[in-house]
Amino acid sequence: MKYSAVLCAPQVSCDQVKRLVRAVQPEVVMVELCKERVSLLVDPDNPDRKLETWHCRQVSISGIPEDPLWPAQQQLMDLLSSRIGAAVTTQEMENDVSRLLATGLFGKARPAAANAMRGEAPQFGAVKPINADEDDSSSTQNPSSAAAAAAAGEGSYTGEIALQMIPPLGNLKFVVEPR
Repeated sequence: MKYSAVLCAPQVSCDQVKRLVRAVQPEVVMVELCKERVSLLVDPDNPDRKLETWHCRQVSISGIPEDPLWPAQQQLMDLLSSRIGAAVTTQEMENDVSRLLATGLFGKARPAAANAMRGEAPQFGAVKPINADEDDSSSTQNPSSAAAAAAAGEGSYTGEIALQMIPPLGNLKFVVEPR
């Protein structure tokens, strides 16, 4: 585990941290902010925006009959795009419900989520800031893939990046009812 302290983000400290992250390529980078800087994580143009992306520490399916003729939970989990520790969007959850229903095994399926436990920290994804001059398809990037590409030094974008806070979701459960 490596630590690097940055005081009030002077440019020299920021450059040192960038070099350290590039050299070490950690799986996690933690940012601790004082009360005065927490507001930096809120979109000033839309502070009340509805959250649509989370990271979850557990994904499961409940309601599958325990019968040898039924697929095992893991076989059904392989159909889902929601993964433990990955960023998951509202749209991906809806698509996962559709995938479960498309098997023809279930009459009903719905997502259910538990709140994160006390002390669970958000993740941060590096994303290219949206430029009004670009079309939406090229300017929007999945936070988890953007972070991975940035950490690997991949991609042609060399400008500034923005951090997107991805709040934790305790448990994402898909509740199903057999036909």
